[in-house]
Amino acid sequence: MLGFTSEARWLRFLPARMPGAFRYLSGQSGDNRRLRAALPLIKHVMRWPAADTAAIWHNRATGQPVTRSLTAYDH
Repeated sequence: MLGFTSEARWLRFLPARMPGAFRYLSGQSGDNRRLRAALPLIKHVMRWPAADTAAIWHNRATGQPVTRSLTAYDH
């Protein structure tokens, strides 16, 4: 980022050197709040393929006739 060693320094540089170039620059605290709010959603979305893969693996490992179905085996 043009020789800046941190994002905070880059964000301090922008308004002083390029006034009006960006309508809104959030502060780090705002970014952190949004990130903390987004993390549960990101984790949830990342777990879907893992759960599907585990179910498919289980069905194949137990010799189920339909390995792509998530309900092919009986508990």
